[in-house]
Amino acid sequence: MPDRFPHDEFAPLERLFEAQSIAVIGASFNLDKIGGKPIRYLQTAGYQGAIHPVNPRYEAIANLPCYPNIAAIDSPIDVAIIVVPSHAVDTAIDDCVAAEVPFALIFSAGFGELGEEGRRRQADLVAK
Repeated sequence: MPDRFPHDEFAPLERLFEAQSIAVIGASFNLDKIGGKPIRYLQTAGYQGAIHPVNPRYEAIANLPCYPNIAAIDSPIDVAIIVVPSHAVDTAIDDCVAAEVPFALIFSAGFGELGEEGRRRQADLVAK
């Protein structure tokens, strides 16, 4: 693969823009729900990397093995897509930090748009 990020300060972005492994935390069996759409979109678009659904309620989603948590995935994760209610986002981010996941995309409401307390929670997540 050609070096698309020749400068050292951009090299870490390769794991975001050329992710080889994506975890979907809060994955849904229903691919039309917010927790299922990332899986459906990745599969439909022909994504060639590994897709790891994470939800303790399922053993498989969309013909992919489903993991009870991100720590159960036995390979490095480049990007986590977090699709859980706001009260569960902190735990999901803590789990990603522990698993050394460098990037997380959060699809959840209940943060900066809700006022000062939400902005504080959002700043805490960004700091992590």
